[in-house]
Amino acid sequence: EAVFIDARSTQEYVAGHIPGALSLPLSQFGTQPGEVLRGLPKDTRIITYCSGQRCQSSIMLARMLTENLGYARTRVFFDGWHAWNGAAYPFMIGGKP
Repeated sequence: EAVFIDARSTQEYVAGHIPGALSLPLSQFGTQPGEVLRGLPKDTRIITYCSGQRCQSSIMLARMLTENLGYARTRVFFDGWHAWNGAAYPFMIGGKP
């Protein structure tokens, strides 16, 4: 089991995201990680993602979660949202970012 964290903007998250994914735009890491990650144990397996291979936000977010907050089991879904959506996997629209 893992928790997906979407590093894209709030608008992109609302337009479509992996079911159950948390929204933590990289640009808001300094102001809201505590709110998004509240109650998430440090040994949680986390998978960050963003728009795809050209987007570096998921890589940077994973590094920050590991180095700054101690989430050592953090990985990156490198192909991100475009690969997920392109494979026709289930997704959600809307929801609380």
